[in-house]
Formats: sequence, C-alpha cells, structure tokens
Amino acid sequence: MADLEFLSILKQGADAWNEWRQTHLVRPGSRPDFSGANLKEANLVGADLRRAIFTGAYLEGALLNHADLSGAELQESNLSSAVLKDANFSEANLAASDMTHATLKRANLQNANLQNANLMRSCLIRADLSTANCNRANFTACDFSYANLRKANFQYAIFVLADLRYAQCRAANFKHADLRGVDLTRTRLSGANLEHVNFTSAYLEKTALQSSSLRMAELVRVDLYHANLNNADLRGANLIGTNLKRAHYEENRIKI
Repeated sequence: MADLEFLSILKQGADAWNEWRQTHLVRPGSRPDFSGANLKEANLVGADLRRAIFTGAYLEGALLNHADLSGAELQESNLSSAVLKDANFSEANLAASDMTHATLKRANLQNANLQNANLMRSCLIRADLSTANCNRANFTACDFSYANLRKANFQYAIFVLADLRYAQCRAANFKHADLRGVDLTRTRLSGANLEHVNFTSAYLEKTALQSSSLRMAELVRVDLYHANLNNADLRGANLIGTNLKRAHYEENRIKI
C-alpha cells in the first residue's frame, strides 16, 4: 500500500520530491513505498527513486528520463509506453512488469531482474542489460541495436522480429530462446550459449559467432553471409536451406 504522504509529494514533481527526500529520508535503508499507486503520465524526469517500492504501480506513459530507479521494486508494475531514456534500473526488480512500447534508449538495466517481463515493441537502443536476468521475457519486435547484452540470461526469451544489429552479446545465455526472423547483422555473439535456439529466417550477416555453442539450434534458411563460425559447435543443428559456404571458418576449427 502506497504511503500517502510520500505519494502526495511525488505528484508535485521530481524537484519537490528530490528536495524532500534529501532532507527527510536520511535513515539507512529507507524505502519509499508507492506500491499500487496511480502515476499515469506523471512527469518524474530526473527523480531520485532509488530503492523505491512500486510493486503493482500504474506508470503508463510516465516520463522518467534520467530517473534513478536503481534497486527499486517494480515487479508487476505497468510501465507501458513510459519514456525511460537514460534511466537507471540497475539491480531493479522488474519481474512480470508490462513495459510494452516503452522507450528505454541508453537505459541502465545492469543486473536487473526482467523475468517474465513483457517489453514487446520497446526501444532499447544502446541500453545496457549486461548480466540482467531476462528468463522468459518477451522482446518481440524490440530494437536492441548497439545494446550491451554481455553475460545476460535470455533463456526461453522471445525475440521474434527483433533488431539486434551491432549488439554486444558476448557470453550471453540464449538457450531455448526464440530468435525467428531476428536481424543479427554484425552482432557480437562470441562465446554465447545458443543451444536449441530457433534462428529460422534470421539474418546473421557478418555476425561474430566464434566459440559459441549452437548445438541443436534451428538454423533453417538463415543468412550466414561472412559470419565468423571459427570454434563454433554446430553439432545436431538443423541447417536446412542454409549455406555454410557463405560463412567464414576453418575446417579444423568448427564442430558439425
């Protein structure tokens, strides 16, 4: 249940909230509670919301550019169509949240919990999701171009028709993820776990796949033009309609 005093101050805007927080929330570990609050289309640009509790809160269309939500509890919250450019969500809990159509350009989501979150058609250009837990999240038609996804967990996540061009995905775990029709042009996937991934009709032009595991992956009708497959493990992969001759690899440095 939201604290009504905190909520009334927050609704006055980021400047009023930040000033009040600096002088009143001085106890170590203080966590302002906005759970279940209706903050639809609220203007909270630059708000200091570290470790705040927004469980089940309604933030549809809210303006949270440059806001600090590090360590915040946002599970099952509604952030659909919210503008979150340059916001800090590091260590935040966004499990089962609705972030459809959200703008997360350059947002910091390092080590955030996005399990079962719905980010369908969201903008994550240059966002940082390194080491984030995105198990079973929905990223259908999202734009991840130039994003940092290093060492993130994307097991069973859905990326159908997403744009991951130039994304950094080294050592990320995509096991059992759905990447049908995804654009992975020049994406860095070296050392990634791509076992059982469905890449049907995906674009892997000039993609770095060195030392990645593609065991049992579905690589049906995939464009591997100039992709680097050295030291990749393709044992058990389905390559129907895919021409490995268009890829770069040495015969003794690939497992098929």
